[in-house]
Order: sequence, then C-alpha cells, then structure tokens
Amino acid sequence: MKKKANEGVLVLTLVWLLIFLTPLMFINVSQEFVLKRFLVELAIPLSMFIVFLSNYYWLTPKVLMEGRHLRFIALNVAMVVSLALLIHEWVVFSYHTWFREMLTLSTPMVQYAPKRMDIRWTLFYLGRDIFNMAVSGTVATALVLSRNWAVARNRQAEAEKERVKMELMMLRYQVSPHFLLNTLNNIYALTVFNQEKAQRAIQQLSQLMRHILYHGDEDVRLSDEVDFMESYVELMQLRLSDKVKLTKDIDISSDPNKYLPPLLFIPLIENAFKHGVSATQDSFIDIRLKSDPEKVVCEITNSNFPKDDNDQSGSGIGLQQVERRLSLVKGGHYEWTRSLSEDKTTYHSKIILYDS
Repeated sequence: MKKKANEGVLVLTLVWLLIFLTPLMFINVSQEFVLKRFLVELAIPLSMFIVFLSNYYWLTPKVLMEGRHLRFIALNVAMVVSLALLIHEWVVFSYHTWFREMLTLSTPMVQYAPKRMDIRWTLFYLGRDIFNMAVSGTVATALVLSRNWAVARNRQAEAEKERVKMELMMLRYQVSPHFLLNTLNNIYALTVFNQEKAQRAIQQLSQLMRHILYHGDEDVRLSDEVDFMESYVELMQLRLSDKVKLTKDIDISSDPNKYLPPLLFIPLIENAFKHGVSATQDSFIDIRLKSDPEKVVCEITNSNFPKDDNDQSGSGIGLQQVERRLSLVKGGHYEWTRSLSEDKTTYHSKIILYDS
C-alpha cells in the first residue's frame, strides 16, 4: 500500500512538472529567451496547482467528504474567481511594466502589449483561466474520491474475508463435536455386545481426534484426509453385521498433495452409515474417491433406510455444514448432486471440487 502511494506521488510530481514547463513550448526559437515573460506565463499553471493542492489536501477530504457540500462549492468558486482576477491584473501589470522594457529585445511582442484590453478579451481570458482551474480542481477531487473508494473497498474486502474466515472456523469447531458425538454413540453401542471391539474403537477414535487436533484449523493434504477417512470407515465397520456390504474405491495417485478443507467428506460417510445400514436387511455402502490435476470427486452410494419419526438422533447439521463450507471455500468451483431412487431404496451423493 505504501509503495503504491509513493508511486502515485511520483506520477503527480511528473505531471505537474510537465504542466509548469508547458510555457516553454510556445517560445519562438528564433527569439531570445526572456525569463520575465516565462514567469508571467507561469501564472496560469501556478494557479491550477494551487487549486489542485487545495482540493486534494483540504477541500475534498476535509469539507466535501464531511458532507459540507455548499461550503465546498462556495470556497472553490471564491478561490477560482479570485485567482482568475489576480492573474488578469498580473498579466496587465506585466505588459505595461516589464514588457515595455522588452520591446527592443523582441519586435513581435509589440502586438501582444495592449495598452488597454477590450472587455470581451478580458472576459475571454477570465473564462479560460476559470475553466482551467475548474478542471484542475475536478481532477483533484476525482483522485481523492477514487482513492478513498479504493481504500473503502479494500477494507470491505478485508472485513468480508475475516467474516468468512471466522464463519469457517466456527463451522470447523462444530464439525468436530458433531463427529465426536456420532462416534461415541457408535462406541456406546459396541460396548453392549462386544467390549473388545469397543476398546479397539476407542483407540482408533483417539488417533482420529489427534488428526482433528493438529489439522482441524487448516487445509490438509488429500492423502492425509484419505487416511483419516479410511480410519473412520474402519472404526464404523466394527459395528457392521454380515448383512452390510461395504466397498471402497480410492485413487488419488495422480495428485495426492492437493489441499482441501479438513473433514469435508466425513459427514457424507456418517450419513451413509446412519441411513444406509440395517440390522435386519441386506444393505450396502459404496465409497469412491478420485482425483486428477483438475478436480477431486467424492461419490457415495448407499442403501436407504429412512429414520423412524420417533428417531431423533441427528439433526442433519453435518450436511448443512458441508454445504455452507463448500460455498464459502470453493465459491462456484464445485458441484454437489444428491438424489434418491424412485423406489427410495438407494441414495446417491456426489461432490466435485474443481481447482479454482
């Protein structure tokens, strides 16, 4: 930001240096350079410079942007008209003092040294000078307003970025307790009929929680997320009966170091185990995860056994979190399709994460 400000000051300095040197462009090369004439012609760029600085450093930021619009206009009009009259008197004075002495040095000056200026020419020169100064003041005001607009936009962008960051953090903090709650419920069920499996499950849970502790607040490599998913699936398998067919097809060999938000696919797997497993009927869960340099695809298909109306376990918060996190992190660079077969026996979910 400071570098850009310094570049802006340098550009303005060069522009005004060129403006102050413009009178040299109208000097006849066949005539001798006369410093007094150059100083007289500097009056116009000097007045424009005064108007520019006044608007750039005072009138626009201190008056206009504080809502005092009429005061801003009045001060500008008074300044511009006063400077225009002052320039006019200065030029007339110069032509009747300095230039009278210079007539012998430059014969063509005779025609430019009027003894008495016609009122129409007076109004013409006053109008010209007022217009030039008005343009200078307008440019200064536009620069200040555009600069403040850019600053406000950057602040708004930073505030939005912080808001999104905080919301993502809150969502991640919600994911961990939600995951822990469901896992503890599964382990509790295991303790009823198989204490050995329950002990193994607790050990696996401790490993999973270690992953959440060290990687829950930052994006993780796809390979690490896959390890977590497989550990979680193995933990869930401990309570599955022979009536459940579980298949996995995971291939991330093309780009295992791709980064993505942690625990993004776990709620989908939780959902599959919650609604796709029956203790009395044949059921299945099919988990597929593929990656290539352009995208990551997670596809889960499972049998569907809707919960009973009296079953209040779970509130669907996991899938809501996934959708919100996707919209915050990936913007429009993802697809999520969910469908239920016509006979409502099979549920399908597919998430595609594109490299943005």
